[in-house]
Amino acid sequence: MKNIFSFKNLGLFLCSCLAVSCSEDETTPVTIGDFQVLTPDLEVTISYTDTDPGEYVDLSWDRAKASDGTTVFYEVQFAGKDKNFDTPSMTITPDKLGYANVVQLSQQQMNIVAERTGIRPLQTGEIYWRVRAITGLVEHVNSTVRTIKVTRQGGFAETPKAIFVYGEATGQSDIANAIPLKQTTESEYEGFMKLGNGTYSFVNAKEGDIRSFRADGTDLVEEDNGTIEGNNKIYHVVLNFTKATCTINEVKSFNLWWVDNTLVPLTFIGNSTWELTNYELQWVKFGRGKSQMYKFQMIETDKDGNEIVVPFGSYNKTPPAENPTETTVPDYWTMDMVDPTATIGEYTFKFNLSYEAQLVDIRVMLQPEPESYFHSVKLSVTE
Repeated sequence: MKNIFSFKNLGLFLCSCLAVSCSEDETTPVTIGDFQVLTPDLEVTISYTDTDPGEYVDLSWDRAKASDGTTVFYEVQFAGKDKNFDTPSMTITPDKLGYANVVQLSQQQMNIVAERTGIRPLQTGEIYWRVRAITGLVEHVNSTVRTIKVTRQGGFAETPKAIFVYGEATGQSDIANAIPLKQTTESEYEGFMKLGNGTYSFVNAKEGDIRSFRADGTDLVEEDNGTIEGNNKIYHVVLNFTKATCTINEVKSFNLWWVDNTLVPLTFIGNSTWELTNYELQWVKFGRGKSQMYKFQMIETDKDGNEIVVPFGSYNKTPPAENPTETTVPDYWTMDMVDPTATIGEYTFKFNLSYEAQLVDIRVMLQPEPESYFHSVKLSVTE
């Protein structure tokens, strides 16, 4: 008997084979094989500085293989003492978009991990970590959980992206109306404000995941409800997160500082602003002409009663040759704290010598916005 096999039958046969193959692929689950974590438990003492990054820490593991041959990527998960990996305190993706099978952590990064897992500055605690392997379809979490015993140095690992202050002492008990501070460096904030008796808290946000800070002496600690004991005094507040310091100095006076070291006090009017109104300029003649240079001086006292002189002046050490006018560029009027050892003629501004006798109105604004501190001057003829 002859076997008759037509192209029609061949087509049906191939289709049935493909159908069986597809069916098997769809029903066979893709898996990721187990792999070994190579880095043992560690002990790390964090000791980096701005100039010395310290030793790096490598966390490594063997490569995992997926049953269908697809590429496997990784994620390192970190948890605190609760070992809650369902919601890790922090996750890090290795280099090469997660393909590398090692994570190299600087001590600064390790400090951030330690902070997020609940280890406070100058304390010792344990960080737990594990590796999660993933493809586009499946994942496999290695059952090995390693421990890193970390001793932290002083200072916070991360500086908040914003800082506000609120509480009874500020006159704003509702966090929605918290007062912003100005970020002056990568790790420092400052503000000038009136504070009275009562409690206060520095916070990183007005809603959501809120962290609270307060002063403990001159230390900055992550707790709420600091206390001010004063009767509506003006304060200069500085928070440094890298150093974990907080200074709250009383502002005794803010002064126009000009010829012959003359200090003329301005009046605080709120909102980090001082004013001087209708002050008559008494020109003093020198061999080169009349003195028209000026800058400002803040006098503070610290918690121990020590007096601190903080000069404010121009960003330019040498004043411009021309007198300022109504068309002078706005940048001319910007100001900041300047070198306290500078002479009275350095970092100064100039009054316009258009008239023999003048009245001057000055407003100084040390506010968080705009980017730079600012002052304005209005001159008028005396009658």
